[in-house]
Amino acid sequence: MRSGFHGLAILVVLAISSSIGLSQSSRASSGKMDLTGLRSLAEKGDDCSQFLLGTIYQLGSTTYNVKPDLTEAATWFRKAAKQGNEAAQYQLGR
Repeated sequence: MRSGFHGLAILVVLAISSSIGLSQSSRASSGKMDLTGLRSLAEKGDDCSQFLLGTIYQLGSTTYNVKPDLTEAATWFRKAAKQGNEAAQYQLGR
């Protein structure tokens, strides 16, 4: 069951990242997508971007060159949850 959740989370990450413009054109020189645009939106208070950033830190991502960091994930989940993001609230309540 847990692996099913991870698969769903990855699909959510991919869907949201393409909708906010983290496309191949935003690749860093290393060939990895950078998180600059996502982090910028999250810092401006976008709860979906905050949740997405939390998910990326929770699971880690070779695509985004991010290792799992549960402290950082919780920080972003809390910010999104304070704004009523139910998915973030769920993550904090597990």
